[in-house]
Amino acid sequence: MSANNLQEVLDQAGNTVELLYNSQLGAHIYPVVPSEFTNFRREVRAWNETAVLFDQSHRMVNLFSTGPDALRLISDTGINSVAKFAVNSAKQFLPVTLEGGVIGDGILFREAEQEFTNAGRAFVANRLVFQAEKEYDVELRVDARSLSRPYGKQVPRDLWRFQIQGPRAWEVIENVNGGPVEQLRFFRMDHMNIVGERARTLRHGMAGAPGLELWGPYKSYDKVRDAILEAGVEFGLEPAGARAYSCNANPWELGYGGFVKFDHDFIGRDALEAIAPKTQRRKVTLAWNAEDLAWLLASPVDPEGPGCQFFDLPDANYYLSNYDSVLDADDNVIGLSLFTGYSAKERKGPGPGHRRPGCPARCRGPCPVGRAEQRQPQDNRPAPRAVSPCARSSARRSTRSWRTTTTSPAVVPAAASDTAPARGPFKTDGCKEASYV
Repeated sequence: MSANNLQEVLDQAGNTVELLYNSQLGAHIYPVVPSEFTNFRREVRAWNETAVLFDQSHRMVNLFSTGPDALRLISDTGINSVAKFAVNSAKQFLPVTLEGGVIGDGILFREAEQEFTNAGRAFVANRLVFQAEKEYDVELRVDARSLSRPYGKQVPRDLWRFQIQGPRAWEVIENVNGGPVEQLRFFRMDHMNIVGERARTLRHGMAGAPGLELWGPYKSYDKVRDAILEAGVEFGLEPAGARAYSCNANPWELGYGGFVKFDHDFIGRDALEAIAPKTQRRKVTLAWNAEDLAWLLASPVDPEGPGCQFFDLPDANYYLSNYDSVLDADDNVIGLSLFTGYSAKERKGPGPGHRRPGCPARCRGPCPVGRAEQRQPQDNRPAPRAVSPCARSSARRSTRSWRTTTTSPAVVPAAASDTAPARGPFKTDGCKEASYV
């Protein structure tokens, strides 16, 4: 009997964990945009050395909200304070559950006094739509994310959305504009004209240098994109493909603790007030030991070696969610290692994770969540490995972040050697280096 709603899906499954573990959604795909225009290594280097044009027109849900209660809906749903949320500014918006777990995050733009746009994955949009059904004078309109596999079908959107990023991004921006462009404060919005088309802008920065996110009506997509690429030729601008661009936790575990403001009532406030932030796991950057990663990459051409899950480049993600255990010296699970891959800029295999502060750590996994046909049985390399520091970016080690006052990463202490066999049927080898972000 087919289910008609989520509750019936859960009731029929019997075991919610098994239902999610065997999700049929597959890996999260960056839709429509080509995987590469030249190759991901060249595009990543341009991001670090010159400038890139990211196309985010298809990967996010746009939720447009207007009306007298639009701001109240946001305030009631998110941990963020709206006391100083001015028109022409943006926030990284985070709603949480009654228990304090993060549902998701997105970028929330205040485009007019009673007009907001939330751009991000569907979780946040769904939460806002659900909450809005409870007597809010607000009108919502959803511009859904493009299909992951459109199979040749046209995929128009309400808006195109681009980012110009990199050390020479501002030179490209001013060339597109035909003159100087004011560098507003971070996450402040404005307008600019591009070949006669009026576009909205958000002051952004994803490479340690000022950049812009731009958006406008989708009908002008080709005209605007061509103009930006032409204006960027002399500055080394490269179009970046999906490969280059490329949980159940509370805000402190995800590095979002600074966003929690108790100056308003919101869903989940009581649960978050009961949490002691200093005792929570912290978000970290993890990177494979170079020797282990080289062994793993070589394993497909070693007929005598163990069969390992293929480490795809640059993103080694095969499931909707990826979880490796982060263990202490006594095999206690103290955190999670999430997505992983390869950085052509850093020449390392980094990925995010979170763990308890002050604990020596090593990684074991993966414990993948996803379709059974995507899983590949594998063996664990028996050689011991230790943990050592790895900064999130060599270019950012002494750069003050907009999210934190820390100017250099704290080192995670080295762990004892790991010779124990991995748990579970899905095993990979190699510990990881780690440092706090």
